[in-house]
Amino acid sequence: MGDAAAEPSTAKKKRFSVTGKHNLPEHCSGVRLKYECSFPGCRSTFVNSHALRIHVQNIHQGIKHECPVCGKKYSQANNLYMHIKKAHGEFVAEAFSAKSKSSKNVL
Repeated sequence: MGDAAAEPSTAKKKRFSVTGKHNLPEHCSGVRLKYECSFPGCRSTFVNSHALRIHVQNIHQGIKHECPVCGKKYSQANNLYMHIKKAHGEFVAEAFSAKSKSSKNVL
C-alpha cells in the first residue's frame, strides 16, 4: 500500500556503448591482454585463456566443426549448435548436443 519496494522500478539500466574508433582505446585502456599466442610470428594477445584457445584452434590448427546434416563448417561448436537448431530443428540439435556430450565423456 504505497510501499515503494512493492512497486516495479521504472529506472532503466544505463548501458555503455563504444561508438567510433576514438572511444575504443579509452574504453580498453584498463584491459590487460595477458594471454599471448606462442605460435612463431603470431603476435595476438587475449584477455582470457578461452579466447586464446579458440584462436589457436581456428587459426593455427585449422579445427572446424562440421554440420553432420549439411556439411557447413563453423569455427566454434556453439555456432554449429545454433546453426543446427535454426536450420535443422530443435530435435536434431538436442540429439547432436547429447551425442557430443557423450563422446567427450568417453575420452
